[in-house]
Amino acid sequence: MVKSKKLRKPSERRAITAAALLASILILYYLIALSTLPVLERGIIAVVALILTSRVIIVTNNFRQIFGAYLFGGKAGINFVDSLSKHHPRLWNAFADWGLVLSFGLASYFLFRKQISKRMLAFGMLSIFAIVYLVLPSSAVAFQFVNLPQITSHISPSASTVPSASVLASPAFYAINAVLLFGGFSLFILSTLVYSGLSIIYSLLVFAQSLTTATPNYGVINSQVPGVAPILPGITIPLFAGIATLAILLIIHEFSHGILARVANVKLKEIGILLLGVIPIGAYVEPDEKQIKKLAKEKQSRILIAGVAANIAASVIAFVLLLLLITYVLPSFVTTKVFITATAPNSPSFNIIPAGSQVLAWNGHQVSNLSSLEAAASATPFAHVMVDTSKGNYSLISNATGKIGVSLSQTSGPDNTLGGSMVYFIYIVLSLSFLFNFLIGVVNLLPVPAVDGWQVFQLVTKDKRILAALAWITVLAVLANVLPWFWTH
Repeated sequence: MVKSKKLRKPSERRAITAAALLASILILYYLIALSTLPVLERGIIAVVALILTSRVIIVTNNFRQIFGAYLFGGKAGINFVDSLSKHHPRLWNAFADWGLVLSFGLASYFLFRKQISKRMLAFGMLSIFAIVYLVLPSSAVAFQFVNLPQITSHISPSASTVPSASVLASPAFYAINAVLLFGGFSLFILSTLVYSGLSIIYSLLVFAQSLTTATPNYGVINSQVPGVAPILPGITIPLFAGIATLAILLIIHEFSHGILARVANVKLKEIGILLLGVIPIGAYVEPDEKQIKKLAKEKQSRILIAGVAANIAASVIAFVLLLLLITYVLPSFVTTKVFITATAPNSPSFNIIPAGSQVLAWNGHQVSNLSSLEAAASATPFAHVMVDTSKGNYSLISNATGKIGVSLSQTSGPDNTLGGSMVYFIYIVLSLSFLFNFLIGVVNLLPVPAVDGWQVFQLVTKDKRILAALAWITVLAVLANVLPWFWTH
C-alpha cells in the first residue's frame, strides 16, 4: 500500500480525518437521539460506523491498526511515566504485590512465594472482602446510567451490606466466599462466568424439553440474564461521560504497566491510545519485550498485574469520592427520584403497586435516592413493609426472602445552572468509573489471550495443556453468556 503522506498534503489529511470523525459523531447522535431501533441493533450499526471511520483515518494518516482500530500516540507520555516510577519504587512494588493477592487470594502466597509477605497477604485478603461487602453493594448507583434493561431490571438495591440470616445459611454464600478466599477475583470471575453459562445452557435444555408438551416453558429462558454486555458510549452509557470514563480507566491501566516496567528498569518504546472512530477502546504501553523476558518471575508478574491493581484501586477511590459527592455536594445541585419500574409476578406487590410510581417513603423513612432506600428497607422475611408512593400508600408483607418484588430505578438530573451541569457530569463519571474500573480489572484476569490474566497464568503454569483448557472453558462460558441477548432484547 502506498503511504498516504505521499498522496496528500498534511492539510488535506487533517480535513479528511476531521470529516470522518464528524460523520461518525453525527451517526452516533442519530442512533442516540433519534433512532427507535433496539439497543443491540443500534450497537451493531454504531460499531460498523466506527470501524469505517477508523479505516478512513488509518488509510489517510498511515496509522497502525489493530482489529479495525487505530493507534494514536507518541513518546510524550514516557517522560511522565518515567518520573512517576522514580518516586517510591518500593511502594509501587508493594502496590503490585497487593494486586496479586487481590487477583489470586491465598493462592498468591504459593504462586509468588518470594514476593508476597504474610503481612501483604493479610492486607490483600482483608481488601478483597471489604471491596465485596462494603463497596460493590452500592453499584446500583452506577447502573442507573447503564442502558441495558435486560440486566439492570434484575438489579435492585439491597437492604444492607451485611448478609441476612437467610443468606448466611445459604450454601452459595459459603461457596462464593471460599472462591474469593482461595482464588481471589480471578477465580471469582471465571467461576461466575462458568456458573452463569451452565445455568443458561440448562435453561435452554429445559425449554427444549418443554416444547414437546402442550405448555412450553418460556419463563425458564426469559428469566436468564446475559452475563456479558456491550458497553458503547452514547448507546448503553452516556456519550461524553462514557468516553471520559473509558479514557480514564484505560490510561490508568496502561500507565500502571509502564510505571512498574520502569521500576524494573525496562525501556518503554511508546505510549498511546487505541481508538475506534472517536471512542477510546484501549491504551497501550510498548515496553521492550526482550528485556521483560529476561526479568525474574516476580518482576514480570508485577508488571503484568499492575493494570488490574490500578483499576481496582481506582474503583475504590471513585467509590469514596462518589460517597462524598452524594453526601455533601449533589443535594445542592441535583434532583433525584426513585421509581418502581415493574413488579414481579406472584410477588407481594404484583398488581398492587402500579409501575411508574415514585417512591416517597419506605417504612416511614423519606426516600430521595437508592442509597436512602437501602438504609430504610428491611430484608426480614414475612415482615410488614410500608411503601408511600406518588400513586398511593401500600402496606405489604414481604416474602420468604424479605422482598416485596419491585424493580427500582433512580432518575436524577441537574438543576438549571452551569454548576449543576458540571456537578452532575462529575457524578456520572465517578459512578461509571466506580463500576467499570472494577469490571475491567477483574475481566483482565481471565485466562484468555490478549489480557493480563493470560500472561500471568503463563508465568505460573508449566503445563500448557492446562492453560489451553482454561482458555477454552473461558471462551465457551463467554459465548454461553451471550445467548440470552438473542431473546431478551
